[in-house]
Order: sequence, then C-alpha cells, then structure tokens
Amino acid sequence: MAVTAGGWRKVLTISVPAALVGVLVAQCAMELWVRARWDSRRGRPGFFLSDPIRGQRLAAGYDGWFAGVPVHINSLELRDPREYDLKKRPNTFRILVLGDSVTFGHGSVYEHTYPYLTEQRLKAWRPDIDWQVWNAAVPGYNTSQELGHLLEVGDRFEPDVVVIGFFKNDVIDNLSRTDLSIETAAARHGVTPRYVRKLFESEGATFSEFVIGRRLAHAHRLLTDPRYSDHAISAIAFECGFGDLSYFNRTFRRVYGAAPTDVRAPAKLEAE
Repeated sequence: MAVTAGGWRKVLTISVPAALVGVLVAQCAMELWVRARWDSRRGRPGFFLSDPIRGQRLAAGYDGWFAGVPVHINSLELRDPREYDLKKRPNTFRILVLGDSVTFGHGSVYEHTYPYLTEQRLKAWRPDIDWQVWNAAVPGYNTSQELGHLLEVGDRFEPDVVVIGFFKNDVIDNLSRTDLSIETAAARHGVTPRYVRKLFESEGATFSEFVIGRRLAHAHRLLTDPRYSDHAISAIAFECGFGDLSYFNRTFRRVYGAAPTDVRAPAKLEAE
C-alpha cells in the first residue's frame, strides 16, 4: 500500500522526532545509572589514548584512579603531579625513565615509585643540583614501544641520562624470536650481558633456563588447547621461539615426561 504525502509528513514530524527523543532519554538514563554506580577507585575512563605508532599512550592531564590508587598524568604525559618547563636551567640534570607497569608503579602511590625515590635520594646527596627524574613509563609497554616512545620525545625532553626499566616481562614479550639471547636482550636495553645475567641469577635461575621454561610452558598451553589442534607441532614450536624441532621435542619430553604428540592427543580428540 502506497504511503500518501500526509502519511510521510506524520512520519517525519511525529514518529522520527519521537524515536530520537526516546533514544536520548535512554542514553541519559544509562549515563545517570553508570555515574550513580561507578566507583572511581576502580579507575576512571580516559587513562589511555590510542597511538598509531606505540599502540597506546597516557592521556595528558588525566587525574583519577588507576589500579586502585590515585594517579595524575601531567601535560608531558609523565606520572608526576608537577609541571615542567622543557627548557633546562644551567644546574638541571634530567633523567628520563622509560618502562612498563613496574616502573610506572602499578598499584603504588606516586611517592612509592622508584623514579620518585631516586630523585629524592639524589637531592639529598647534591641539593645544589636541579635533579629531574621523569617517570615516562606506560603500563603494558614492551621494549619496542619504549624505543618508539624515546624516538618521539627524546629531542624535546633533552635528557642527560635515559634509564630503561628492564624486567622479566620484557624478555617474555620477545619469546617468539628465535634470535633471542642474553646478548640481544642486553643490546636492546643498552646494558651488558653480564648485567642481564646477574639480574636473573639473583633469583636463582639463568637467562637460558628462564627463556626455555617459558617457551615450553607456552607450547604446552597451545598443545593442550583444542583450538590449536589443527596446528602442526613444528608450527607451534616455531611460534614459541624454537628454531630446531628435534631440540624442542627432546627438551619438551625431558620436562613434561611425554612427547608433544602424546600431550596434545586429548585436545585433538576433544576437537573432533
């Protein structure tokens, strides 16, 4: 049945505006409900912003809660309640600290973060120096993102020293690389292999033991996951950073007491 001109007029002047008003009322009601039930201590939206190079960045001027503690991000995207002039004074010594959630101070108040504590100790040692220790860490960052961060802000910030917070998760993020070694890990962070070796040995394991253990654990998770039952064992081994299938099979059997094919058998049956 054709709609008359009068019918179209009613649709445009009554039905469409009524529908729009209904949507607007629903949105307002939802907004009021969220605001009434929102616990700011769980975090406040807007902490991260998308970034085409680094994936995500901190939102300049953010003031709220993150990981259960109050957090302020200044205009330079630093975790710091203070604002800074990029131009340094003659006695300024600026240290730029890059890293992930450990350096950022995940779950810790600002005064307990190690960049802030480092600055306080330096000031106590040489109060005549204008020490500036800038916490530019971003939770969740890996070494590639930290490098991109440095390339973006290095020239503007003019740091006298750059510190990279290196922790085991930086190695975990690169487990799939077959060229991962203590030498390549040290080179990416600008430290010596001896320094990296001591970091791991202080916790009772060598660098190689840590890497192999994590790679095997990842391979075991994939082999026992029905979603990966159609993946060749060689492909899983390579994805986990093993370049030699024979070595992978021998090491896997030694650790888990069974061959990779035996471990994945239940997952294949479940997937069928």
